[in-house]
Amino acid sequence: MRRLSPQQQEVLRKRVMAAVGDGMSTAEAVRVFGVSRGSVRNWRARFDTGGAAGLSSGTPGRRDGEQTKLSASEAWALVESIIDSLQRVTSDDRMREICFVKTALFKLSRAETERIDPHAPHPLHMERLMSDSALHCNAVFPLRNVSLEERFGEAGAVYRSIREIVRDILREEHGGLLHDALKWLLYKQWESSDEPSPGVECPHCDNLTGGLPHGVDETQCPNLRCGEPVYITDVPGLHLDMNEESARDTVASAYMAIHEMLLLVSFIQHCWERGDFATLENTLLVKDGPLMFPRQYAKLTRRLRELLEYAKRQGVTIHLMGQEKSGMLFDHLEDERRALHAGQETKWPQTAILSHRYIREKVQRAPQMENLYGKRTNYGEKILVRLDSNFSLVLNIPTGQYLDELEKPSHPEDFIGFHRIVATLPHLVSYLHEGSLAPIDLAHGIASLSDYPSTQTLKLFSGLGEPVPD
Repeated sequence: MRRLSPQQQEVLRKRVMAAVGDGMSTAEAVRVFGVSRGSVRNWRARFDTGGAAGLSSGTPGRRDGEQTKLSASEAWALVESIIDSLQRVTSDDRMREICFVKTALFKLSRAETERIDPHAPHPLHMERLMSDSALHCNAVFPLRNVSLEERFGEAGAVYRSIREIVRDILREEHGGLLHDALKWLLYKQWESSDEPSPGVECPHCDNLTGGLPHGVDETQCPNLRCGEPVYITDVPGLHLDMNEESARDTVASAYMAIHEMLLLVSFIQHCWERGDFATLENTLLVKDGPLMFPRQYAKLTRRLRELLEYAKRQGVTIHLMGQEKSGMLFDHLEDERRALHAGQETKWPQTAILSHRYIREKVQRAPQMENLYGKRTNYGEKILVRLDSNFSLVLNIPTGQYLDELEKPSHPEDFIGFHRIVATLPHLVSYLHEGSLAPIDLAHGIASLSDYPSTQTLKLFSGLGEPVPD
């Protein structure tokens, strides 16, 4: 694997900007130099602001003379949270089905956090926050027996349409922001590697390829009997949950999880490529749900672990947490409250770090299982947090690379940014729902299904229902 030194990276940036200055288009620069569109866009912004000096290399992490990191008790400059929602619409005869999907990224500044009343937030204040600070993404997927003959022909309409819908949405939405983020993650562009993408099963012939060549948007299947196009958006494996004329319900939920992850990665990429590590380290990234990808999507887990581990080794702390509000661990939280005693001398918050052994034996009740918990799927480990006698949370916080020991994790230092994340939680509490956090509640407001038209209206819009007579 080849990595460019900081000096080589600086030379590359200046060569690209010189070529762009001479009239080369962004698309040509991407093809000729093997860089991403986001990189070219970011370098152009740095050049416009600081000239050639703006392209100079800096070392990731803390610079000489730069202020030390904020203490764990200090508030964040920015909190970003992501949320998703979906609504299935089925035809009156129950034979055809489509799915409307919405994801949202919500940004909340420190100043705005302090203005929110956690007990009774003002509706107008919340409405202004949601309109000024949100990034919305929407999609519609055919799931069963929906024909798109004009574009795809009769055969394989659902299979082909979902693949191309995903490709086109990521390429076009918000200027290709999430398509760039996907390539940045899969090609490990944060470390200037020339690695191919993770392996992918060809959507046409099921041939398992070694991955797409570094930096490309698509390639052809190497199987000489096939030769059909394989997109970078095929790499996560959504097509493995589909057949010619229908898609599993898991396609929509997996797409939402991937889309959520890319929203967060796009922010990390934005800061990383600009060398703005201060903003990156002073932003808390909040995901509604566990930090994990199951089944074929676990290849994304591997890349996310590598990114977080690389940043940690470079001295850059990426503060990321997921909150679980359902499932085995959430149910187990009620039992675990007994271990987090409340007394006169209680100091809040209290935490319980759950080792792989503990989860196997106490939560899953399956001590005989050989594989360590979450080894393939999770990019965050589990923590129970109690902020006071009435407020408890199940959190996921990354460790970087997987801790391949039965008794791990066992200590706060096993996690990335543990102390600062936990110390910040009391500032984010919302009492709208049990165990809820303000950033997630606000993001829920953006992606809420109540913003969708009614199911009957969606049926009429999509042609799956009949108008109701007057």
